[in-house]
Amino acid sequence: MRKMLLVVVLASYTMATFAQLSMDVLGETYIIDFTGFAGGGFSPAPDDGQLDSDTWSVTGLSDGDLDFGATGTTGDFARGATTGFVTSGGVYAADVLGNQALLIQPTADDFTPGSFVLRAINNTASVIGELEVFYTLYINNDQARSSSYNFSYSYDNETWIDMADLDYTSPEAATPIPTTEDRETTLIGLTWGAGEFFYLRWTGDDVGGSGSRDEIALDDITLTPDAGAPAIAAGFSTTSLSAGEGDGSVSFSINLTGEADCTLNISVDAGSTADNGADYTLADPTALSFTVGSGTSELLSIPITDDTEVEDDESIILLLSVASGACILGAADELEITIIDNDEPVAIEVDIADVTGEDADGVAISDGELVTMTGVVYGYNLRVDGLEFTLIDATAGIKVFSFSESFGYTPNEGDEVRLTGFITQFNGLTEIEPEELELLSTGNPLKIPTTVTVLSEATESDLVTFSGTCAVVDPAQWLGDGSSFNVDLDCGGTPVQMRIDAQVDLAAVALPDTILEVTGIGGQFDPSVPYLEGYQIFPRYTADLVVQPPVAVATTLLPEFRTYPNPATSVLQIEAAAWDAITVLDVQGKLMWTQGAGVHATQLDVAQWPAGNYLLQVTYHGKTTTAQVQVN
Repeated sequence: MRKMLLVVVLASYTMATFAQLSMDVLGETYIIDFTGFAGGGFSPAPDDGQLDSDTWSVTGLSDGDLDFGATGTTGDFARGATTGFVTSGGVYAADVLGNQALLIQPTADDFTPGSFVLRAINNTASVIGELEVFYTLYINNDQARSSSYNFSYSYDNETWIDMADLDYTSPEAATPIPTTEDRETTLIGLTWGAGEFFYLRWTGDDVGGSGSRDEIALDDITLTPDAGAPAIAAGFSTTSLSAGEGDGSVSFSINLTGEADCTLNISVDAGSTADNGADYTLADPTALSFTVGSGTSELLSIPITDDTEVEDDESIILLLSVASGACILGAADELEITIIDNDEPVAIEVDIADVTGEDADGVAISDGELVTMTGVVYGYNLRVDGLEFTLIDATAGIKVFSFSESFGYTPNEGDEVRLTGFITQFNGLTEIEPEELELLSTGNPLKIPTTVTVLSEATESDLVTFSGTCAVVDPAQWLGDGSSFNVDLDCGGTPVQMRIDAQVDLAAVALPDTILEVTGIGGQFDPSVPYLEGYQIFPRYTADLVVQPPVAVATTLLPEFRTYPNPATSVLQIEAAAWDAITVLDVQGKLMWTQGAGVHATQLDVAQWPAGNYLLQVTYHGKTTTAQVQVN
């Protein structure tokens, strides 16, 4: 019947060999019988005796591969016509009793492996769901080596679906008479869309034996497209899932839209962050087989490992593919499973120096660690709604920063606090973001500032002093309007950047005279790696800038002034020959007490004052002396 059909339609479709193969009508039969082919090679504009390279490509020849639309009209691509028994490898036009066919003579360098690929386009304006395929093989089994000639198809010329029932392997033992093999199948469940290409491939290779190889010719390719039955689609039951590390497992199903015989593979994508074997267990790939009558759904459960490691949430990305059979992939061909960690981090007790180390680029080594530390508060709170101050212990200092949470605590210099938090870094400065904070005591003595000549990594979050004259480079930088501002200083030829924060009393005073000494907290503001620039000094209050010869901070303010006891617990005694005014401020600049002109002595009741450090300012004859007193 098929031979008769060939004769009927031959006149209409003989030219399909020499032009783009187009499926124009569903139900029509399209034939390539290679009539007129003379082994002249391949060209996108073929002459007589050539094949159209817009329809055919060839791979695996010693002269290279021939892509669609390329030209190959010499050498292996164009060996001419033959009646058989050739020895040179390449493509021939076989003449089988006057009937032309596409013949390949494999050699060690040609078509081992290699392939002929036929490309067709769907111009039916409908989806082609089925394709009847028929072709004939002519085999000249004249050599003592067996060769394969197998069939597969593809939608993209990259991913191929093998049709094992069409496989052919020539006998290893030579036979004197050429033979003919017909191959026939119907490809079902296709989704060959309108305007899209479809690819049919015949692949050859060595199988067994030795010596030279048999000649094999392809002829009478017959294709009949049809709409066919609706394709059976396969997919995951969902595209995303999450599971806790302690849940034990996570389950999902793979579903078909109808019954079909097909095998699916589930594989793990390389983009997954979870570790197969450590975080979960799954054979990769995992094969699932469906058969007609066995159902359309398969449940799969993946065991999850509940470890004790604190880690970020991790993902398993699963991919679904069709290994064989009459299935296609649906939209849900990928599933991402998020494994949520259930392990709580445990804080370790540290000295501040243990977690403020930095590498050669100034990057914090302990970034992200959860730690507990105890230290004394220095300076002032720079945040209105949260916390920003410096904590110093016997080993080092660190910036404490909380964007909006104060933990019910108001920082005062001299407080001893214990806090737990995560080490972070902001613009080169190592910080701790507290999760818990506890006030242990108040009024603790402060360290003696470290005298330095330059700001560096070593001065970060430390109380330091520049001793020696520091000139303001540009007086216009000193705003004095209550806002924050930077001031560049020249301290004995060393450039120093001083940061005046809006929360400091210095922010609202006039530009001072020559600065003889600067004390403050070392900081840094460097927005890019390496963090090796942008060092700053943060004065805490007015007393940190000495603008006249300093006076010893002891029980004697001047020869005619003294105050005692220091520290005081209930009463602070101030004695002097005379004064114009006496003022006491807290470290935030708040006025605590003041008294006008007086002589000899006065007593100040401090029993109800918060424990901490205070600034005592004595003014006499236009000059002011400032000293630090402590209340316990």
